Amino acid sequence: MINVRAQAYGPLFDGRLDRAMQLAVDQAEEEIATMGADHLKGDLGVPPFKNPTGWYASHITQKRFGALWAVQDSGVIYGPWLAGTGSRNWPVTRFKGYNHWRRLTVYLNRIAKPVTEKIINRALARLG
Repeated sequence: MINVRAQAYGPLFDGRLDRAMQLAVDQAEEEIATMGADHLKGDLGVPPFKNPTGWYASHITQKRFGALWAVQDSGVIYGPWLAGTGSRNWPVTRFKGYNHWRRLTVYLNRIAKPVTEKIINRALARLG
């Protein structure tokens, strides 16, 4: 009877790959949230927004809540009204909202995969 022991080594076996992928996913989530906040701030200054003051846009931030990143308006009191989800929107008034959060969702869904792939590929290239 022959006893043979195989040696396995490299990033997959010593845990470097797992740590690199966790770090890459964290970086991708932060990057996507940052890009989302920047996109939303830019979206607030163009039509159909009438008379933007910049105050609402200055309160748009990305923030980490536990393990998740979010784009938020820092609880601005008239945020739901601007978004069209407040109790004082249609049919109470004629104003139906600007739908900027829905447009942000479409934008984030479009960029999430390419941004994540870029960051993961960069992490894999560092591993060799």
